[in-house]
Amino acid sequence: MSSFHGYFPITRPASGATLNEEIYLKVYGGASGGTATLNGTLVNIAAGSTIDLVINSISGVSGDIYLLGMKKNVLVGSSVLGGYGG
Repeated sequence: MSSFHGYFPITRPASGATLNEEIYLKVYGGASGGTATLNGTLVNIAAGSTIDLVINSISGVSGDIYLLGMKKNVLVGSSVLGGYGG
């Protein structure tokens, strides 16, 4: 699963992640970086760095960390042509 040519329509502060509505595929360290527990592992993210990672869980966010991704319904949408009918 990847973005469309590296384009992520959503940039969200990690502390405001909505995992039930959005899927995040990249972590960005922002201007000062920080730490967070990503998928159960404590990660130190340096300023300006990125990590390509499908985020299943996030907690303990400290510092300037952003998540890049897209709406879930774009990736996991209806299998009915046009999205109508069920």
